[in-house]
Amino acid sequence: MVVDDVSRDDRVARDPYLAGVEHGSLLVVPVLSQGVPRAILMLENRLTRAAFSLGRLDAVLLIAGQLTVSIDNALVYASLERKVAERTEELAEANRRLELLTVTDPLTGLANRRRLTDALEAEWWRGLRSGEPIG
Repeated sequence: MVVDDVSRDDRVARDPYLAGVEHGSLLVVPVLSQGVPRAILMLENRLTRAAFSLGRLDAVLLIAGQLTVSIDNALVYASLERKVAERTEELAEANRRLELLTVTDPLTGLANRRRLTDALEAEWWRGLRSGEPIG
């Protein structure tokens, strides 16, 4: 949409954003991604009327195309970040379960010999550091 004079064009004259603007022109271009509107590129000039011509529209459409690519890339990146976070949490949970399986008896759920060995070793080193008996 090209608006040569924002104060006289019925499409935008009553817009509160443009209230009180004596001179001005406006260029509004939708930013589409695969035919779906993603954003709006709005260029305004409050100094003069008819600042935007159809001849300059090609450059603005090129910018809108670059915005489309940037927005699509940002959406893909955000989606990948979410997937990585989800997978990281799933992996951490699997590691917690695996750690529990390595120190417990699968039948009774009680601590196994490995857990006893780990606990004794930790207590041995604690006793050496503190100088206190472990028994």
